[in-house]
Amino acid sequence: MATQTQRVARIVHPSQTMQKNKRVLTDVLAALAKVDVGHALIGGLAVNYYGNERSTSDVDLLVSKRSAKRICAELERRGYAVEVHPDMIRLYVPKQEKSVADLVWYESHQILRAAVSRTVFGIMLGQSVRLVQRGALVALKYHAAIDAKRGGRRYQDVADIDSVLTKHFGPADEKLAISLAEKIYPGGGEGLVRFLDDLRHGRQITI
Repeated sequence: MATQTQRVARIVHPSQTMQKNKRVLTDVLAALAKVDVGHALIGGLAVNYYGNERSTSDVDLLVSKRSAKRICAELERRGYAVEVHPDMIRLYVPKQEKSVADLVWYESHQILRAAVSRTVFGIMLGQSVRLVQRGALVALKYHAAIDAKRGGRRYQDVADIDSVLTKHFGPADEKLAISLAEKIYPGGGEGLVRFLDDLRHGRQITI
């Protein structure tokens, strides 16, 4: 009697994921330093810094498109497979399907250009990094949450904003977030104010 071979999914522990992120972040920061290119950390790792800790599958940074050729060459020299997209570089470890980092061109949207100019230094996964400020991160997450093209991933963006609000989000942070949200669309600042108010009062979020 023939038997079927069953494929068993490999479950990766969150600590393994963060160790992978640490290796990737260390490599990417070293590559950027080598070619003298600045950066700003965004995405899930920035949420971990400002909000509650959660697992994230990749590293997200803002970088300049003007340095694309130098960045790609250095990362390829370090063994990464590089995909160049209109708005970013996506990195892969050879023979693995899932990407390990997105290096997003901050020139691709005015909110990204504004966010990259509002940064602070911090320590993430043992590395000294430049991060977008707390208010800028919330504005970027709002930008992602209202983007219908992101599909179900938008609900993680909402959860990330809630995480930051719950941990700490002062008046100066909110003022910055609202000013940057105006760069998403006319009236974006007012939209973010309503969004934050709904989130704080437990009302249903419509995105």
